Amino acid sequence: MKLLLDTHLLIWAASDDPALSEQARSLIEDPTNML
Repeated sequence: MKLLLDTHLLIWAASDDPALSEQARSLIEDPTNML
């Protein structure tokens, strides 16, 4: 799946911010998805 992310989501993912939901984190970390 192709995902289009906002800058704040990328920052949250990179900094392991708890504001990022588990669902969003799992989609970002899934190697079958293209960011």
